[in-house]
Amino acid sequence: MLAQLLAGATNLYNDNEWFSFLIVSLTWISTFFISAPIHNKLKIIGKSDQFIDKLIITNWLRVFLWTTLLITR
Repeated sequence: MLAQLLAGATNLYNDNEWFSFLIVSLTWISTFFISAPIHNKLKIIGKSDQFIDKLIITNWLRVFLWTTLLITR
């Protein structure tokens, strides 16, 4: 993810590619503000089907974003 962020920032700076940078940024935002807190809750409380289901849903968002980036490149 870090390499993708650097590539997105470089493309934004050199080629003014806002779309790629936006998709990468949304992926980072969803990871750190949605998925990571769910991971932390699972770490604290242990196995929880409710939180695992939420994590699966958030991972589908990330899959969609990465696939969008792949298709548009």
